[in-house]
Amino acid sequence: MKSPLIPDLRHPTWIIFNNIINLFDRRTVKKEMAKVGIKPVKKAALMLRITITSIFFEKDITEVVGGLKRNGELRRVVRAAEILSTDEIYSFLNKFSEDQFIKFVLSVINRLSRRKTRNSVKLLDTTDIKLDLNLFREQKIEYKWGYAPGKGFYKGFKLALVIEYPSLKPVGFYLYEGSPNDSKLFLEIVKNLKRRRVLRKETE
Repeated sequence: MKSPLIPDLRHPTWIIFNNIINLFDRRTVKKEMAKVGIKPVKKAALMLRITITSIFFEKDITEVVGGLKRNGELRRVVRAAEILSTDEIYSFLNKFSEDQFIKFVLSVINRLSRRKTRNSVKLLDTTDIKLDLNLFREQKIEYKWGYAPGKGFYKGFKLALVIEYPSLKPVGFYLYEGSPNDSKLFLEIVKNLKRRRVLRKETE
């Protein structure tokens, strides 16, 4: 049985998640959403908060929507003033390309990571994202196959998230098709963080 979504803002996982969700209240984030064409901004923000909940906790969007219906505390943390249906969310997300979503996230992180904390530690974690697809129906988009020990074969992505410690502020977001090996991604991510001056040049 899968574990339910029960918020605990004393737990490091929920602290990180809450920091990410709080970003959507910032004017800067709303401007970036409008800039890349993710509109209407208010509803888009709710859709993305639900989607990020799904990605962060490795749950299908159906499970997240069910959790929001049952749990008032989860609705409060996710800022879900209204409960949307799974079909509404998928219909909304299908309007935007993968490139639009990645550009939005990277533009937000780039803005927020300009103010760096001296001598902070950067933590990298990856997770596999299984798309909630009906594989017996024709897909408008061809997604790559991936493999993960806990999931088996699936169609989807691998998400790599870099956070700053001890602030737990996200400073890097990378989305890869399929499930490339973590060791192959590490040097590429470090190189990108150095280029953005999130890491010092001498960092190995």
